[in-house]
Amino acid sequence: MCDDDNQRPIREKLVKSTSLKTTTKKREPQRRKTVYFADAFGLDLESVYLIQSGQPSVPSSAFSHLNISDDLNGGLTHECKDLVSELTNCGVPCEASANKILKLQPDFPEPFKLVDFFDRVRSQKVCLQNCFVTNSDTKVIIKCIILVINLSFEKNVKFRYSKDNWKTWSDMVAKYVPNSSNGWSDKFMVEFCFNTNSSGELVAGQKISFAVCFSVDGKEYWDNNLGSNYTLTCHV
Repeated sequence: MCDDDNQRPIREKLVKSTSLKTTTKKREPQRRKTVYFADAFGLDLESVYLIQSGQPSVPSSAFSHLNISDDLNGGLTHECKDLVSELTNCGVPCEASANKILKLQPDFPEPFKLVDFFDRVRSQKVCLQNCFVTNSDTKVIIKCIILVINLSFEKNVKFRYSKDNWKTWSDMVAKYVPNSSNGWSDKFMVEFCFNTNSSGELVAGQKISFAVCFSVDGKEYWDNNLGSNYTLTCHV
């Protein structure tokens, strides 16, 4: 704009602009970090891994995706095949060629857990209560608990077993379990073992058959699993 009298420019009055105010976000207080160690929870502070010595065994499936052409430098193909063969055959033998461990397994349910167990004890006067089998790399341990009726103070309990389907058999005297008497019954125990290594007494598929006998007052009472005998089968 100009004043007509002196033709001087008139400055317009400047107005200070204002900007919209924005709300400032309040900073949330940072959570204090807490460090816990494993031993505070009953865990170990370190993990130990045992690494067996020797070269690892590489399965042939690891090389199945490789395309080895017979036209690739001739001799190189044979070298590759030899390398694959060497890698797959080195190290620890596979399970198929490893030494097999023989184990004995009962072919019957645990008698003590049967519903009619105490009925059998009353009728037979003697009954196998438990049969515990412990297998290891070189032997198997068999431990049997036998329950008998307290018909007399003097009691004799024997364990008869066979490894060849009763062509031959052996007897073992069971020992009284201390403090096992409850007034109307007593417990006896027998324990024995078989070797299962390469020069052992058992082979895969072999069965151990057994029964128990209670002798008292000139009479004998048998528990032979209701006529079918108790059996343990040797498995790989």
